[in-house]
Amino acid sequence: MKKTFIVLATCGSMAAMLTSCNNAEEVAKQTEAQNAKIQSLIDAKVEALAAEVAAECDAEVTALATAEYEALVAAAAKGGKKVAAKPAQKPAPKPVEAKKEEPKTVGSGKPSMDGDGKANTVGSGKPSMDGDGNSKTVGTGKPKM
Repeated sequence: MKKTFIVLATCGSMAAMLTSCNNAEEVAKQTEAQNAKIQSLIDAKVEALAAEVAAECDAEVTALATAEYEALVAAAAKGGKKVAAKPAQKPAPKPVEAKKEEPKTVGSGKPSMDGDGKANTVGSGKPSMDGDGNSKTVGTGKPKM
């Protein structure tokens, strides 16, 4: 009797333990709640940082506008002529480096005379070898010597 009771108690405790650990719905609900709480904390932090940046920008604009206003009032009190506002300085453009161009060639290293860079054309100084009347194309035969 004692042995049967121990076996039943052990099986019952194991069944209770397994059912308490295997609760996927409860885990999913807790995960969603935690994610929602984390997202709300992140949103609050982002809003606080955005408000701080906006306040800093407003303070900077106010300071610059006040300084410009005071300069205009002082100039108007001094001579009565209006002072044009100075435009913001733009950074100097970077110098552009000239590309070093290689001489254009025809065929196996011969320089091109017209500079179009196509390997199958001949410059205006070389005649066509096939006699089609187009002085820009290369013929197929050897010239007669």
